[in-house]
Amino acid sequence: MAVKVLVITAIAGLALLSAACGGSSKGADKPAAKTTPSSAASTAATTTIPTQEGTSETSAIAATSQTVTPATPAVTATPVPPTATRVPATVTPVPPAATPIPPTATPVPPTATPAPPTAPPPPVAVGVDGLSFSPSVVDIAVGSSVTWSWSTFGVPHDVSGDGFFSGAPRTSDTYTAHFSTAGTYQYECTVHHGAGMVGTVNVH
Repeated sequence: MAVKVLVITAIAGLALLSAACGGSSKGADKPAAKTTPSSAASTAATTTIPTQEGTSETSAIAATSQTVTPATPAVTATPVPPTATRVPATVTPVPPAATPIPPTATPVPPTATPAPPTAPPPPVAVGVDGLSFSPSVVDIAVGSSVTWSWSTFGVPHDVSGDGFFSGAPRTSDTYTAHFSTAGTYQYECTVHHGAGMVGTVNVH
């Protein structure tokens, strides 16, 4: 089988060679075409192929060389990183919040509660015993009073002291004197002062 393939190949080579020779004789009158590096060049190669009978057949194999066009080098695209434009951030100033000032409390002075009025002590009673005051000496506090009372049938009396006086002598009378200043107050009966009818009020 291999021998048949070789024979067929050789025959095909001879046919190509004959066609080339015939073509060249027909075109002898024509000017020869210029050969460029890009045109094809044919080369005849002779190969001896052994057969089964030990003979050899020579076949011409036309080897056609093709012009190899150099490949255009691929252009490698260098990626350009995008340039980021920095946009400065706009900072809007925030005005400071006003700190509220608490209202100042106006101190209210305490209202003095007036003390209820103190009831004056009852007056000290002084009577008349014969021709003398009884008691003849009394001690009282500032703001106190002394009340003299008498009723003597037919004998008039009065009370006369420094800053106080009961009036004209009477046989029956009641008289009260108020003492608002501390001190010692002497008094007498103007009718019987010679008989020793005198008294003393000590105000503390």
